[in-house]
Amino acid sequence: MLRGKIELYMLKRLTKEDAFTSACIHMEGMPHDFLTQFGMRFLEYLHELLISSEHIITIGYFQRKKLIGIILVASNTKKALTDVYKRGFLKLCYFTLKKLITKPRIIYHLIQTFLYGQKYEEEKCAEILVLSVTKNHHRKGIGFQLVTRAKQKLREVSIQKLKVGTLINNTKANNFYKKHGGIFSHVFSIYCRTWNVYYFTLT
Repeated sequence: MLRGKIELYMLKRLTKEDAFTSACIHMEGMPHDFLTQFGMRFLEYLHELLISSEHIITIGYFQRKKLIGIILVASNTKKALTDVYKRGFLKLCYFTLKKLITKPRIIYHLIQTFLYGQKYEEEKCAEILVLSVTKNHHRKGIGFQLVTRAKQKLREVSIQKLKVGTLINNTKANNFYKKHGGIFSHVFSIYCRTWNVYYFTLT
C-alpha cells in the first residue's frame, strides 16, 4: 500500500527544470516587482541563474509534483548577485534592452539593483530574495513551511540571521513576517518605493 501511495505534498530543492514555473509563480505573486516588468523570458533566465548558484538556497513546495510555492534565499546577497551578474550579464542585458529603449529611466533602477548587491553584508546574515505561493493556495500555511525549511537549511551552514524586505504598504506580507517571528528593523528606499526590513534570529 505504501509503495502505491502518491506523495501529495513535498518540499524539495528546485532544479533548473523548475525555472519556468518558479518564474511564473514569482510573476503571479509579485506582479509589481521591478524585475517582473522585464517579462517572462528575462525572469525565467534569472531564475535559472539563481537556482544554479551555490550561494542561493532554493526550496519548492510541490502538490502532486506540481510546483505551487517557492522561496529563494541568498546565504550571502553580495556573493549571490555577483555570481548571477558574472554568469548571465550579456544575456540579461539582451533581455532588458527592449525595455530600456522604451523606458530609459529604468536604467537608474538597474544601477540601484547592482549597487544593492554590492553593498556591505552583515556577517552570517542571509536574505529572502523571493517568497511566493500561487494565489489558489494562499492561507494554507505553505509560506510558513517554506520559511521554516529555509531556516533549517541556513542553520546547517551556521547562518545566524535571516532578513527580508517587503513593501511598507503590503499589509499581508508585513503581517506574515511579524506573525512568524520577524522583528522589524528599519525602512529603506529603492525603486522609488519604501520597504520595511525584518530580521529572524536563527540561533
